[in-house]
Amino acid sequence: FLYSTNERELFLTKLPEWINQERAWTEEELGLYRTYAKYADDKVSEIEAYKLTLKKNDKDFLTDIYNRQLAELYVETGENNKALEILESVIKGTDNRNMIRDCIEQLCRIIIRTNSSSDEMARNSYHIIKVQHKKYRNFSPMVDGLIKDVTEIMKEEKITAHNSSAPKTARTWWQKLLSS
Repeated sequence: FLYSTNERELFLTKLPEWINQERAWTEEELGLYRTYAKYADDKVSEIEAYKLTLKKNDKDFLTDIYNRQLAELYVETGENNKALEILESVIKGTDNRNMIRDCIEQLCRIIIRTNSSSDEMARNSYHIIKVQHKKYRNFSPMVDGLIKDVTEIMKEEKITAHNSSAPKTARTWWQKLLSS
C-alpha cells in the first residue's frame, strides 16, 4: 500500500520488516522484493533480492535474465569479480544473442570503469568480448560503440606501455614521429 501511494519515507521504514517476515517467497513476492528494493534505491537489497530469486527460481528460462541483472548490480556497486564470474557463465550457457549482447555490454562497462588494460579483470573481460564479437560481428549500435571504446582503452594502454618501455634509440622513424 505504501509503495502504491508513494509514501516513500514511511515505506522505507517498513521495508526491512516486510523483507524479514517468514514466508515461502512466492514468485509474486520475489517480484515485489526486487521492485521495492529498486524503489528504495538500495543496491544491497536489490542484490539480495536477486540472489534470493535465483535461489527460489524454478523457471529455468528466467535464470539467465536474473543472473545478468544481478551481474549488472555488481558492476554498479564495483564488485566486478562477481559480475565477471556471472557474465562469463551466462555467456557460456546460452546461445541467445540478445542475452549475450546484454552480457557484453556489462563486460564493456567493467573495462570502462577500471579504465586499464593492465588489470587482469579487464583483460579477461576483453578476451570474452573479442571472442563473442568475432562470433557475432555486430550486436547493436550502442554495444558496438562500447566495444569500440573498450578496444581503444585496451590499445591505448598497450601502446603507452610499449612506448615507455622501448629504448628511444630502438624506435623506428614512425614511432619517433608519433611520439613527438
